[in-house]
Amino acid sequence: MKAADSSGRNSGQTVCRATVVTSASLSLVMEIIRPKQLLWILLLLFPSVCTDEGSVDMKQDVQFITWSLEHLTDWKMEPKCYRKFMSSTEPLKCEKDLRLIVYKTPDSVSISAVGHVGPMLEGEQYQLQCEVQNIAPVQYLTVKWYKGETLEDQTTYDDLTKTPVNVSSTLLITPTSTDDRAQYSCVAELELGPEGPEPHPADTSEPLTITVHYPGRCPLVIWPDTVVVRFGDPLSVNCTVSEDHMGIGWEASEGSVDMKQDVQFITWSLEHLMDWKMEPKCYGNFLINVKPLQCEKELKVIVYKTPDSVSISAVGHVGPMLEGEQYQLQCEVQNITPVQNLTVKWYKGETLEDQTTYDDLTKTPVNVSSTLLITPTSTDDGAQYSCVAELELGPEGPEPHPADKSEPLTITVHYPPEFEQVNENVTVAQGEEVILSCTAKGNPIPTINWHTSSAETHLATRERQNTLTISKASSHNAGIYTCIARNYLGTASRRIMVSVPNEDYVTIVMVVLGIILLLLLLGLIFYCIKRKRSRGQYYFSPAQSDRRTDNSIPLMPANSNGIA
Repeated sequence: MKAADSSGRNSGQTVCRATVVTSASLSLVMEIIRPKQLLWILLLLFPSVCTDEGSVDMKQDVQFITWSLEHLTDWKMEPKCYRKFMSSTEPLKCEKDLRLIVYKTPDSVSISAVGHVGPMLEGEQYQLQCEVQNIAPVQYLTVKWYKGETLEDQTTYDDLTKTPVNVSSTLLITPTSTDDRAQYSCVAELELGPEGPEPHPADTSEPLTITVHYPGRCPLVIWPDTVVVRFGDPLSVNCTVSEDHMGIGWEASEGSVDMKQDVQFITWSLEHLMDWKMEPKCYGNFLINVKPLQCEKELKVIVYKTPDSVSISAVGHVGPMLEGEQYQLQCEVQNITPVQNLTVKWYKGETLEDQTTYDDLTKTPVNVSSTLLITPTSTDDGAQYSCVAELELGPEGPEPHPADKSEPLTITVHYPPEFEQVNENVTVAQGEEVILSCTAKGNPIPTINWHTSSAETHLATRERQNTLTISKASSHNAGIYTCIARNYLGTASRRIMVSVPNEDYVTIVMVVLGIILLLLLLGLIFYCIKRKRSRGQYYFSPAQSDRRTDNSIPLMPANSNGIA
């Protein structure tokens, strides 16, 4: 620690503080500006006794002087720094006290119930006590009470004793049923101010676990408290007791276990579980407040069995279905349990369509069914329906859930004809061949017929498609061709307009086009000739000096040979 004259003068005020652990090494430095004489004197204040420990002789011509101890072993040490100097008339002396806080963590921190042993009763008041042994300084001590991680209360102390002492703190509690198995603890914490260590020195007791007796309480614990087992499989479960008892055992329709003493757990097991309604119980005898008590805990056993078969059918119907009509499918699940955990799921292909659950609490195997209403369309022709019987047995059950699936039911849907193409117009040149196609879908496969007044046609039939071939088309083949598709559910038609231009019409068109082209050609020739004649050719000739007086140069038209 370093202390300096805050004013820079001989008379400046200086405060020294130190926090020291017993038996630790200590070193203090006092720095003063322009000293005349320095002296550390250690005063040990005992009754009528004055003892020096670590005193430092007076030194001159120094800026600081150090007081140090290898091991601080005095709880009440009050060291002082002395200074002597001369005033104008007489010698003067001043001194500064070093504030020294010596602390010690406790030897032990323990917790107990005052005047009580064993279980507590709900609604009664009890006192817990925390004992802190050999701690100092107690004026900086805080005892904190916790239930689990929650701060319940705390105690502080006014005692100014510097030497280690034993202290205690108490906490009053009135436990309820929810406090059964709660853990209480206390913490002895020294809060030594800003000069002290961080975090604060703290010692925690071992936890005190309380047992609370209340109406209906039973100290038996079955783990797991619920078991899921397939009929005929082996089974093993433990029953544990958390306090003193006079005997524990198992009672069951199969595999009962006689009562045993001086044990902490007892096991009920079966090689093959063959009872659908098994309700085993663990029971025990206890002495509570000098009164005998017998209690029991029941093990929840879920016995399951997967179905013998899962099948699907159409109710009251055989054969193809009709588009737009409603039908009922039924799923039969044979010999399954427990039905309250059963879900029947309906699928079309891989798509979930619906599901059914059941409220029946019967534990023995039963037969159940589920139905699904469908209204098929043409797109459902060939669709496959199936149902799945799935047992959802809770978090204790197997993963994935036991599930059995039916064979798929493939449905056939009958629907009237539908054309895949729309009406169209077709133009064909005379003498060429054209094939008109007409494709329809439907179930049953529709028959296709053509209606036309032309005699020069040829029909070719393929399953759902008919083609009409017109060979060497002529104007007689022009007209509307109607394609008609039929099955027992209905009729559909499609029209094709065929145009065959007449040969005379073609000739006329060709002649007109030829005349137009000829006229255009003649016009082009005439235009070129006319343009050539309008241009002409020119040359220069000198003027006759005796006949002309001006200097103009005449421009003369030239003939084809360039001669004027």
